[in-house]
Amino acid sequence: MTVGNSVTRMITLYGIIAIELFHTAFDSYQNVQSLKTILFGLFGIYLVYGIINCLNNSANPIIYRQKIKEVKVKQAVKGLTRSRFEVLFGNEKGKIKKRLILLPGSLNKGQNETKKAVEIIKDEQLLN
Repeated sequence: MTVGNSVTRMITLYGIIAIELFHTAFDSYQNVQSLKTILFGLFGIYLVYGIINCLNNSANPIIYRQKIKEVKVKQAVKGLTRSRFEVLFGNEKGKIKKRLILLPGSLNKGQNETKKAVEIIKDEQLLN
C-alpha cells in the first residue's frame, strides 16, 4: 500500500486495529478470560505506543538539502532489524519531521552497503 507524503492512513489503520483489540480485551474481561484480556490489552497498548511514536514521521519522498536539520545512523540488530538513516527535516509548514530511510538487510550484503551509504553521507557532510 502506498502512503504518499503522509502516514495518516497508516496511523488510522493502526488506530482502528487498536480499538478492536481493546474491544476484544474488554469482552474477554467480561467473560472472565484473563489471559485473552491481558494479551489483547497489551497488543492494543503497543499499537497506541507505536501511533504516538509515528506522529512526527513523514513518508515524503523528496527532502530538500537545505531543510535537513540532522541525520542519524541506526545500526542493525543482526537477524532482527535493518540499518537505517533517520533524517530530521523541516517540512513546508515549518514542523520538524522524521523520515526513515531503510538500508539493505543482511540477505543483500547489508553491512557492506551500510558502510558505503554512511561514507557517502559523511562525504556530503550530512553526518558528523
